[in-house]
Amino acid sequence: MATRSVRFEFKCNGGAKVLRYSFQVPSALVRPDGQAMQQDPTYMQLFCENCGKPTVKTLMTPMSWMHNVSDPFVNVWVTPACSKGTCETKLRQLVQTTMHMIAGSAAGASSSSASDSATVELIPCQICGKLDGTKKCGKCKVVAYCGRDHQVQDWPAHKKVCTQKA
Repeated sequence: MATRSVRFEFKCNGGAKVLRYSFQVPSALVRPDGQAMQQDPTYMQLFCENCGKPTVKTLMTPMSWMHNVSDPFVNVWVTPACSKGTCETKLRQLVQTTMHMIAGSAAGASSSSASDSATVELIPCQICGKLDGTKKCGKCKVVAYCGRDHQVQDWPAHKKVCTQKA
């Protein structure tokens, strides 16, 4: 399989420090135009993991294990999604559930202290991007807001894709 180098950047301390790494990924994943991709015989067709329709976006959800001092690492869950907002919401919910199960089983299997196994999910405010003090939407648990005013501001758009977590 043909691969291509892709740069990953990790911004720390509010962007004051940037760590850059390059990794080889399948070339079929690096394309400027979704329509052109599907005409290419080397294209690796991906389908929405919720409904099976062709993928138009790739959701990337990092899961930090930086609290694992002996072997710190970051997983990035890559999930193909179609254009329907409800599919994206359901897929993000599924990833969150999976991450919580993994974190819970790792904490139970570990003999480390409680502070070593604690996990924190940081979701930025949907409007301003602020991380401190955000709270998730009470219904879908996918998006977060720093305050009621931003939740109210985003509701006309968010209500179209907000679905109860199963």
